[in-house]
Amino acid sequence: MDYDVIVVGGGHAGIEAALAAARLGRSTLLVTQNPDAIGRMSCNPAIGGLSKGNLVREVDALGGQMGLLIDATTIQYRLLNRSRGPAVQAPRAQADKSAYAAAARSSVEGQRGLRVYMDAVTGLVASADGARVEGVITERGRRIGARAVVIASGTFMEGRIFIGEHRAAAGRLGEPAALGLGSWLRAAGFPVGRMKTGTPARVKASSVDLGALELQAGDPDRKPFSFLNDEATGPELPCRITYTNERTHAIIRANIGRSPLFSGDITGKGPRYCPSIEDKVVKFPDRDRHQIFVEPEGLYTDELYLNGLSSSLPEEVQDEFIRTMPGFDEAFMVRPGYAVEYDYVDPVDLYASLESKRMAGLYMAGQTNGTSGYEEAAAQGIVAGINAALAIAGEPPLILSRAESYIGVMIDDIVTLGAKEPYRMFTSRAERRLALRHDTADRRLTPVGMRVGLASTERAERFGRKLEAMDAIRALLGARRISQEDAARDPVFAPHVGEGLSRALRDPRVAEMDVEAIEPGAGAYPEEWVTGVILDLRYEGYVAKEGRLSARLGKLDATRLAADFDYSTVPGLSSESVEKLLACRPLSLGQASRIPGVRPSDVALLAVRIAARR
Repeated sequence: MDYDVIVVGGGHAGIEAALAAARLGRSTLLVTQNPDAIGRMSCNPAIGGLSKGNLVREVDALGGQMGLLIDATTIQYRLLNRSRGPAVQAPRAQADKSAYAAAARSSVEGQRGLRVYMDAVTGLVASADGARVEGVITERGRRIGARAVVIASGTFMEGRIFIGEHRAAAGRLGEPAALGLGSWLRAAGFPVGRMKTGTPARVKASSVDLGALELQAGDPDRKPFSFLNDEATGPELPCRITYTNERTHAIIRANIGRSPLFSGDITGKGPRYCPSIEDKVVKFPDRDRHQIFVEPEGLYTDELYLNGLSSSLPEEVQDEFIRTMPGFDEAFMVRPGYAVEYDYVDPVDLYASLESKRMAGLYMAGQTNGTSGYEEAAAQGIVAGINAALAIAGEPPLILSRAESYIGVMIDDIVTLGAKEPYRMFTSRAERRLALRHDTADRRLTPVGMRVGLASTERAERFGRKLEAMDAIRALLGARRISQEDAARDPVFAPHVGEGLSRALRDPRVAEMDVEAIEPGAGAYPEEWVTGVILDLRYEGYVAKEGRLSARLGKLDATRLAADFDYSTVPGLSSESVEKLLACRPLSLGQASRIPGVRPSDVALLAVRIAARR
């Protein structure tokens, strides 16, 4: 074999997959059409967001790269949902897009055991029986052998962009599509479909009256994404807000027939939660305006990203409606918005390890699996890279559970339910939101990274020091008793006289106070660690309740089903249930129970059959 692992694609999934495989000691080749485009942000210049920020911190906790990249290139930071509970809070950062891509490329090219090769993959080399992948075939006709292959093709596999009546084979504006691989997978029997996404226009900042827009400043207390960083510093650029109006909507409605989304030219399903401005105008006719976030693309560019204004209308129409918004009367459009349609493989065809069910050694990650977003892609990429490396070593795969990570929730969702539209992570998808807070990602997943060998020595040592410190903080808070003097100074302490501070902190009024003022010893530790202990104490009962529910579900997940289980032999199962179970091939009773159309009675029948065979 030429390499242990070949990774196809240099986007966010490919970066994490290639780095993980190489860091685990496997000789790795990253094949990309253009090394200059490694880590390029195709759409919004930001990392994180609701639930997405949790994914980034989980990738980092395992030993991944995305958190380090955004920490090094942040130009604005915000903690979202500050006014709500910690279970739904998440960090989000604007990035300098050029700096982010440069840092990503540097991390890939500087990784020992990892090489970058410029070409496009048009097919796979399979064993004689087609049961195992043995390498790739490139556009220039080269056959490169591998023991495992990770496909992370993003929007490039048979990609096609649309701008009004304009059509072009491309994965991004100005970048050619990766042609051939999608056709090869179709011919080999993989369930390949089409999906659609889009991006808004970019405009010249100096052509916009920024003073006419609402200012949206970042948080003054910027926090790092990576657990390897103690602080986050760097330049700060403001974002701004403007709005569409009736004039904007009238222009869009008058030209709606020229949108490929409504003319029938685009057949792929688009993202429900990130609709184009055409979709919003048509589906919400009573709305007289839509909010548009105006985001800088970086420190050394004059381009602004119009978040919320994704469009595939003709360029002259985009020019016209953009100039109807406050502050944009003289706006110059540098790049038009466009839609891109591309091939994906239905992830129901994958195991939870992200390995293909029909071709051993083949893994898929990111938008190839029908997901959307940089963060979802990176999370799948690191899992695919880890599992490719583990499989080569003859070790069992890493399967993250729904109870321990957002990554586990996402992967279980897509391999069990498939992807009929671009999948996006939400906090509401997780049953254990309180336990899966973004600040607990290292406590949940760094031991996993250490176990598989991905966590560096520095990460392991820092993690050990943090656990020791958090234990000391708990002891400190438990030893501090609430006194009559405390109650006299502040009535909020009156119900807690005689209690340890750790118990009193379960009262939200106490938890929101300055703990260092009550117990000065807490000031000796990093604020995030103290806050983490307080949140643990405050929500201890709720987390325990989530844990009991999770334990019941975990019993089902612990009951394994063989990949070749013959469901047709189970008495009482309907033909519909047999069909759904055969299509998904669940590896546990828990996964079987989450397949739409599989009833609790079906799961009970399977449990009886499994028990009878023991």
